[in-house]
Amino acid sequence: LAYRINAYSKPTLILRTLENYLGWETMQKVMSTYFSRWKFKHPRPQDFFQVVNEVSGQDMSWFFQQTYASSNVFDYAVDRVKVEMVRPPRGYVEQDGAYQFSSGRAPQDTSRKDTTLYRATVYLARWGEGIFPIEVKFTFADGEEILETWNGRDRWIRYQYVRPAKLVKVEIDPRRVLVLDVNTVNNSWIARPPARTAAWKWATKWMVWLQHTMESFVLFM
Repeated sequence: LAYRINAYSKPTLILRTLENYLGWETMQKVMSTYFSRWKFKHPRPQDFFQVVNEVSGQDMSWFFQQTYASSNVFDYAVDRVKVEMVRPPRGYVEQDGAYQFSSGRAPQDTSRKDTTLYRATVYLARWGEGIFPIEVKFTFADGEEILETWNGRDRWIRYQYVRPAKLVKVEIDPRRVLVLDVNTVNNSWIARPPARTAAWKWATKWMVWLQHTMESFVLFM
């Protein structure tokens, strides 16, 4: 079982992640160059790595050191999300160089129907040892979307936004570049998920557990 995973499953995920990161056209050039240069010969893994660096124009050593030379696991997750209404300060506050009393109520603005603001605080975590740059997409109730790029190096990172609409969805790696992520269930957060979405997430968790159980059972056959 371990041989099958290391010889087939893991290399497939490595190559797919590499293709997603470099782009389909670049990956096709990599494979074409590698085939032309090493056909009917006996290449080593390092020879393939060299072709990738040469064709892509990037030093991908950081990627191969983690995926080939180590057993690092990739697992990024939405750890905590807090959405709260922003309330004006109450009491004496400094404004325009003078202290004025504030009742803590939002000022009336006749030009807008709703002046309520919401603060969204999101904590993302890296639970695995693998490090990979990932995208994070934040979606708000009014349709606004914000796309951030996290280098993925720290164990956790915090994002905070103040918007006139509530945060309703957080997605780590929305384009599914890092297919090596061992647990995609924790890659998203949805505010009050619909019953169908919640059922799908629980079904996915159950399928992952079932797959691991069946693979373990094979060891005793």
